[in-house]
Amino acid sequence: MEYERNVNYLDHSAGGRYHHFMKLAISTCWDYSIPLDKSLELIKTAGFSLISLGGKESHSRFNKPEGRENIVRLCEKFGVEVDSVHAPFGSMVDISEPEEVLRHSAEVEVARSIKACAELGTKTLILHISGFKLSDISARMKQVRKSLDSLLGLAERVNVRIAAENPGNDLGHTILKYALDIFDTPVLGLCFDNGHAGLNEDDFKILSAHSERLYAVHLHDNDGTRDQHLLPFEGNRDLPNLAAQMNKIKKLCPITVESEVTNSSCKTPEAFLPQAYKAATRFMEMLKHD
Repeated sequence: MEYERNVNYLDHSAGGRYHHFMKLAISTCWDYSIPLDKSLELIKTAGFSLISLGGKESHSRFNKPEGRENIVRLCEKFGVEVDSVHAPFGSMVDISEPEEVLRHSAEVEVARSIKACAELGTKTLILHISGFKLSDISARMKQVRKSLDSLLGLAERVNVRIAAENPGNDLGHTILKYALDIFDTPVLGLCFDNGHAGLNEDDFKILSAHSERLYAVHLHDNDGTRDQHLLPFEGNRDLPNLAAQMNKIKKLCPITVESEVTNSSCKTPEAFLPQAYKAATRFMEMLKHD
């Protein structure tokens, strides 16, 4: 499959397409029990101007026309913008699934998400290209190639880029590396999740190898035993080291806080969201980019 090579997906200049550079976003996954309208109001009050729509589609309904209409209305009401959309994921939305019926179903769902990005005016779709419990890696590589060959064509046509997220496990790491290597195109890049990388240090090798294709950063924390999605600095991940790695990159992208109240010590929105903004700002101050 051929792709145009001259699409400037990394224009972060002040007047360029990605004027959100170095602003903070927060994922709506922070607390799915709070309706989207109230969530956006609280997010804005805490200081965030950008959001990432979480992968639980039933919360925002971004994959349905009426859901997108509501998202646009709410964003205008509360003065926030959608920076990225996280495609649904899990065992039922896995484009690496060896069983063809399930793979095709996942591809259809991801295609809907790409079209939703285009309608919402955001250029970045976050995608897990494989599940978390894997086997049959050779078969999965074949299915990923088949899926992405179709999905990247669609994404290019509607001017959306796919940011594939590092999964934090060995087999998923191998599949992600394979996909980025064989599809050398600006339509496909990397979403670097530091919490997942804290569970699999090899993920930092992907960040180093594909730093020019870094389209999204998910910032959260854990204690090294599991993916807890704590607030930054609430766990024991080496965030100064992450900042040092990111300072080697010439151009960065918006950083999304992907922390959740579930395992955090901050259990109320009034405590959690301001602390999320404060902690993420603390991390941003470690970055040397203008």
